[in-house]
Amino acid sequence: MGCCHHTMPGPKGTTCNPPRKVIPSRLAKQPLPTVANHVILMIMKIETMNISLPTPLKAYVQQRVKRDGYGNISEYMRELIRGDQKKRSKERLEELLLEGMKSPSSPLTKDDWKKLRQQLNVPALPKTQSTSKSRSK
Repeated sequence: MGCCHHTMPGPKGTTCNPPRKVIPSRLAKQPLPTVANHVILMIMKIETMNISLPTPLKAYVQQRVKRDGYGNISEYMRELIRGDQKKRSKERLEELLLEGMKSPSSPLTKDDWKKLRQQLNVPALPKTQSTSKSRSK
């Protein structure tokens, strides 16, 4: 009988040590979403881009890669770009919130909340006894 990952049986009296998937040490310390992003990158098609840097900037990048445990310069650059994307998303959200605050307000109806929940795929809030009691008062 084979072990969990081999198709052929091993010699009698031997134990099987299945191969381990190694996560780079820098990623092992990161929260799960960062590791998930790394896995997604491995699945996505990777394109090559060349950049030109002055010597001091190149030395700085190489120092950061070595000091912070990146596997290579590409990992470092991807993290910088993801950080920039996150920053831009936050800026856009702030713009939209300010725009909403400046627009005339109107109370949200139950139908408005229902439509929002449907758009966001959020289930309706369960009715609790305390909610129904407070409404009946």
